[in-house]
Amino acid sequence: MSDEIGDNDPISLAMAAKLFFHGTLTKSALRTEARKGNLEIIRIANKEFVTRNAIRQMIDRCRVPARNDVQLKETSPAAQGIAAQQAIRAPLAAAKASNNTPEREPMSEADRIREKLFLESISSRNKPKGGR
Repeated sequence: MSDEIGDNDPISLAMAAKLFFHGTLTKSALRTEARKGNLEIIRIANKEFVTRNAIRQMIDRCRVPARNDVQLKETSPAAQGIAAQQAIRAPLAAAKASNNTPEREPMSEADRIREKLFLESISSRNKPKGGR
């Protein structure tokens, strides 16, 4: 039956799910792909249809490219960690070199009290209890 359907013939979402995906996808899944912008749906008389071409385009849009394992193997986890650290430290080093350190906004009295109470609560948590 799928051979009789032309590339641009409208077919219902339920029929498309059965024909093209052998029931592994439902019409609800096809609607989800339409909401995500991956599937073009034709709506006639409040009924939804798709074409064989629209399904092909959706499959192309949803295709996940193969991973480039060669590139991943060349960079060891340790080297990736160093690169991440360098990326974080670069703006700090640039700021120090230009002697342009960001200024901290002045704290309100309420913020100072909150910070003091917070620091005291942290230090009291780290102190060992008397009898233990």
